[in-house]
Amino acid sequence: MPAVKYLHSLTEHNLNAPNLIVPYLIQLFNPGSVIDVGCGIGTFLHVFYENNIKDITGLDGSWVDKSKLFIGEKYFTETDLEHAISFNRKYDLVLCLEVAEHLSEKASDTLVANLISMGDIIIFSAATFKQGGQNHINEQHISYWVTKFKNKGFIFYDVLRDKFWNENNIEWWYRQNMFVVMHQKIDPGKFNFYKKDLTTINEYIHPILFEIHVHDKEIAQSKYQKTVEGRAPAKLYMQIIKNMFRFRLKKKK
Repeated sequence: MPAVKYLHSLTEHNLNAPNLIVPYLIQLFNPGSVIDVGCGIGTFLHVFYENNIKDITGLDGSWVDKSKLFIGEKYFTETDLEHAISFNRKYDLVLCLEVAEHLSEKASDTLVANLISMGDIIIFSAATFKQGGQNHINEQHISYWVTKFKNKGFIFYDVLRDKFWNENNIEWWYRQNMFVVMHQKIDPGKFNFYKKDLTTINEYIHPILFEIHVHDKEIAQSKYQKTVEGRAPAKLYMQIIKNMFRFRLKKKK
């Protein structure tokens, strides 16, 4: 039995976000086929299937509890996402949502190569630097991924965050991290949105994540103040404060 790398809680892995995000993706791209790399228990693919897109494929590791799958097992392929994946076809739409942070950094280039080999339109989200979460071993600033995809001829388009930023029924990590990534040969005008290269755009985090870090800082401050007489290390507390100011928060209307 392999070591468990990720446990899919039905509290977080539900249909709330897919039910709102998937119809919009269908409206934008009208895909006939979808592959989800790191599909988990298949919640997004389930909603595509329910919207009459039957050509679906889900890939994820051996730790997925197949009894929890929202899709038929025939649509799920157990795969090591840290290694090259070979398909003899392309899909109209490729998903990779909150997956990259669970893979080792040395597998980053392999992940990008796998994704772009599967299709020319990718919906990509990955945990940002210091986001925190279960088995997060490779959190990176979004510019890290922008550069890797750009080097392969793929461009980031920031067209999803404005759409879903204030949608409370979608988990904040999707609202914060989700982008369209397309091959440079594709004309963005056909989808009625404009080109945005995020290497020139300031990064920001969602207010919910900001509040989480502020709360953690307040807990640390409280613990520090209670142990002054015990000479708790002030340097540690100051480092926590400094880390807080590394985050930039963009207010959305």
